[in-house]
Order: sequence, then C-alpha cells, then structure tokens
Amino acid sequence: MLQALEARNTYDLQFKSDAARVKGVSCLKGVEGLTVTPYDGSVAVTVLYLPFEVDQRLVARVLSEYGTVSEMRWCKYTAGELKGILNGKRQFRMELVRDIPSFLFIGGSRAHIRYFCQPRTCFRCGEEGHEAKSCPNKVRCNLCGEEGHVFGSCPTSYSNHVSADVGSAPEPSQTGPQYSTQELEEAALEVEQDFLASKQCGGGGVLGLLRQTVRHRWQRHPDRLK
Repeated sequence: MLQALEARNTYDLQFKSDAARVKGVSCLKGVEGLTVTPYDGSVAVTVLYLPFEVDQRLVARVLSEYGTVSEMRWCKYTAGELKGILNGKRQFRMELVRDIPSFLFIGGSRAHIRYFCQPRTCFRCGEEGHEAKSCPNKVRCNLCGEEGHVFGSCPTSYSNHVSADVGSAPEPSQTGPQYSTQELEEAALEVEQDFLASKQCGGGGVLGLLRQTVRHRWQRHPDRLK
C-alpha cells in the first residue's frame, strides 16, 4: 500500500509480508535519487471514521495503551482532482505490545482500526473468532462495558440523561386563559378585517400593515392598547 505523507515527495510504502519488504527495500535502494528509510519492527496503524475535530494527540494517547506511537500523520488523496486534500484517514507508526481491536471509541466516536496482520474482532462484543452477524454473546455496551444494552441506550450517556430530564419535565401549565369557540371565531374575524382594511388603506409594506392593524384594533378596543 502506497500512501503520500505530509512532506513533499515523501511516501509510505507498506508490504504484505516481511519477505516482500526485504526484497522491495533492496530494489528501491538501487534507484538513483531515491532515499529509502525502512521501518524495523513497527506497523502502520490506520484509523478511520473519526471526525476531523477529534485531536490527533487524543487518538495517539488511546493507541499508546497498545504500544509506542512514534509518528502520526493525516492521510491525503494521492491522485485525481482531490490530490493533496485530507481524506479523513489518520496513520500512526507504532511498536505494538499487544493487538488493537477492530474498533475503539475515541472522543465519543467509534473509530475503525486497521493494520497489517491485525486479528479481526467482532464489532458487537469485541472478541475474536466471529463476526457481529453471528455473534453468540449478549449485546454489550461499548461505553460502560455492561451487558444488556448498547451505546445508544446506555444510562451513563450524557445524551440519554438529557432525554430523560426532558421526558420527566412537568406538563405545561393549564391555568392560562380559556377561550370559547365563539371568542376564537370572533378573534379570527377581527384579524381578517384588519388585513382587508390595511390593504384598502394602501401599501407601506410590513410596517404599513402593522400600523394599520394597530390603528383599527385601537378604534374598536381602545382599552386593550393602553
């Protein structure tokens, strides 16, 4: 896999096996004008589907639980009209001490993690050996780790606390003024008459309409506009 780096004319080349890496580095070192810097014992870890606003340092801190992070960079498109534009992927050079799951929650978002020879884990329970569609385990929350619910309905989630507070809010007060059907019909007729009267009195736009409406209401009910 070939990935353009932030530095100009600098690329990261990842091979599928150690044998291919040794052979590839040997061939590339013989190319005139090309500087080859092989990585020893490290892997390129790609992080996908994280919002741009999630800080790189936070991602590196989470990944550091699985090994030492030596480099971090944003990935960019390498060809076409979008060449040189960030593609949303992040890449970290790491010395792993243990395998990273297929996904991690970072900054409140679910990030997919990929690197060469990574053991794939279930996107439902996080265990190896099966996929989410055939997961034999009970559903487990990715936020609190408890069984029986998922992230979207976790009781420790801030958004669910807000929803619960809104749902338990008292009903709006019903002690305000009550109007009969006749009073409502009369009010609707007054509004219609005000509109027609303002049109007959001529233009003025919205402000003219408001002035005419107030004037006609005051003539009929002067006690309401004191």
